Amino acid sequence: MAQAQQWLKERQVQRVEIEWKEDVRVWHPGQAWIWQPGGMGVFDPGINALSIATAILPQPFFLQRARLLVPSNAQTPIAAELAFTDPKGAVIAADFDFRQSGPPTWDMHIETDEGRLSLTNGGCRLVINDEVIMEAEEREYQGLYARFAELIANKRSEVDVARCARSPMHFYTVIVKPPTLSLSNARATFVYSRLPSTRRDTPAGLPSRIASGRRPSGSAW
Repeated sequence: MAQAQQWLKERQVQRVEIEWKEDVRVWHPGQAWIWQPGGMGVFDPGINALSIATAILPQPFFLQRARLLVPSNAQTPIAAELAFTDPKGAVIAADFDFRQSGPPTWDMHIETDEGRLSLTNGGCRLVINDEVIMEAEEREYQGLYARFAELIANKRSEVDVARCARSPMHFYTVIVKPPTLSLSNARATFVYSRLPSTRRDTPAGLPSRIASGRRPSGSAW
């Protein structure tokens, strides 16, 4: 990510497209906790995308709109469409989805005044203006645990408040208390379907209910 961060630092970001999609049945098979309060739902993988974006983008970015798909028999979203901007007016869109079958999509594409940067495969592949700059094996958890070991050995703590501001808890604030959220006059729309009774089915195509800022009557909150 350091190479992406350095390249973007010297350029004007105009548009960012983040696509983070995977199959919850593969990554969390039979795990009910992810749909329970505090389980984060699709923000469990989505926080990885937000962390990468926070690390490499030269400007802080702020939530403007959120559209969350929350199954009526779950407490957390199965999909989310998020719209952000930064102080210089960049258009930043994130699409998270737990219903994708097949290989996961963990990509972000960034348009600047001097070309396009793509960080794909969860940050393992970096392409700038059609030139492959880096292609490495996936080592997310190895790198994470190595960092933990380094911090423990040096008796240090590490906290990034900026990333926390875009964490799932930030979006839960939108769900629970939408009128109190003032960042960029953010607006939230909630779409409710129902998780299937079997793990091999998906909610796609099932009847949905739409609400703004509150859960429909008769469904669990």
